[in-house]
Formats: sequence, structure tokens, C-alpha cells
Amino acid sequence: METTGVYWIPVWKVLEGQFKLVLENAQHLKKVPGRKDDVPDAEWIAQCQQCGLLRGSFVPPLEVRQWRQLSRHRTKLVDQRTSVINRLHSVLEQGNIKLSDVASNIMGVSGRAMISAMSKRESDPAKLAALAKRRLKAKYEQLVEALDGQLNENQRWMLKRLLEQVGTLEKEIMVYSERIQEQMLSYRTQLERLDTISGVGQRSAENILAEIGPKMDQFPTDNDLVSWGGLCPGKDKSAGKQRSSKTPRGNKWLKRTLTEAAWAATFK
Repeated sequence: METTGVYWIPVWKVLEGQFKLVLENAQHLKKVPGRKDDVPDAEWIAQCQQCGLLRGSFVPPLEVRQWRQLSRHRTKLVDQRTSVINRLHSVLEQGNIKLSDVASNIMGVSGRAMISAMSKRESDPAKLAALAKRRLKAKYEQLVEALDGQLNENQRWMLKRLLEQVGTLEKEIMVYSERIQEQMLSYRTQLERLDTISGVGQRSAENILAEIGPKMDQFPTDNDLVSWGGLCPGKDKSAGKQRSSKTPRGNKWLKRTLTEAAWAATFK
């Protein structure tokens, strides 16, 4: 079975008359290329098991697996929202509307109001710029210049549909967030501790907790956690020479969350 690019092999182990299921990473059991066969594979796995060379992979409890389902699907919804916003950017650019050059976030209150007005056939740059709120008001002249474009009927129709898609996705993201908060209610203390880390917000804290769980027994040290998340440098050294090596494969969901948190902390 393939899971996020990593192959897992079930191994049965006789222990005190009982069978125990161990999930092992196939990357640790690579055989010599060109000699792949099921029977030699089974013999090699059995030999490694007898010698105590196999380490069971981290299998979180059912509660944590349910958190993962919710948080990972929410992440996909966030990605879909980003994709829709990018298409909205493209439609504006096709009409020579340079709103993103002035407004850092076109999906803010001001940006949405302007885009909504454009979808309703408003084309006067001065009237569109007058919809700016708060700090964006100070950029009135720049907005007038940026909004001086020409959208055809088809592009206006697309803007309306894309705005509705963004709104629908945002509602779904909110519903998933409420569900996650409800299921993690008993672990509010852990979430608050994670939230104190620079660059980590509520959503990032929920994603981290969903990936590693509330207990750290499976990670003896912080180095083990970093390695499992695929955030440590690779090791490839031979004859005293350090060769180029990339970071290993790890939990891509945890890796993404921690990377985003690191970037957020950098720009604070």
C-alpha cells in the first residue's frame, strides 16, 4: 500500500504466542536492485525481524486519525480557495486591472467591494476607488490609476462566479474549523501552548496537534520529531567526504505547517 509516496509492509511477529502487527517503512528494507522477488523479500523481512532490526512506524490512535482527516481536508479546501483567488487575479489582469499592485490583499473588505462593483458593470475608476476602506483610502490616486481597465461581459460574469466560489469555500473552511475545535476541546491547554510559538496561530496549532498527537511518547527526542517530519538535512558521508544530500521524506502535512509557521515568524 502506498501512503504519500512511502511504502508500508505489514510484518507478523510471533511474541509469547501472540501475533503482533508491525508497520515498517519499506525504505528501510530496500533489497539489491534487479533481485526483486516476493519470496526473497519475505525471507529478508523475516530475518530482519528475528534480529530485532525492524522498528514499528508511528500509528496514532483513532482520535488523532480523525483529527487528521478533518485538518487535512481543511487544508485542501484552503488550497482550493487560493486557486480560485489566483484565477480571479488572472481575470483582472486580462482586463488590465492592476488592483493587486496597490492592495496587498484583493480579498479584503475594500478589494471585494471593488470586484463586486466591477462584476455589476461599474467601470468608472474614480467610483471604484471611492469604495476603499481604512488605510487603503490614502491610496486613492493610485487606485484610480490601477482600476483604469476594460472588462468585457464575459469577464464580469466570471468575476461574479469566482467571488461566489470564494465565499462558498470560506464557509466550508469555517465549518471544518468549528468541527476541529469541538473535537479538540479537551486539549485546549496543548493548543494554547503551541499558539505561544512565534509564527504559529490557532489553525497551525490544530494542524500540528492533529499530526503528532497530544502525547510525545513516540518521539524520544526533538531530533526524532524533526526527522519524522522530514525537516532535518539528509546524511550522505563517505570516506570523510560530505556529499550533497536533500532532506528526507517525512510527514508532508506537518512539514508544510511548520514551514509556513517559520515563514510567518520571519516576517513578524
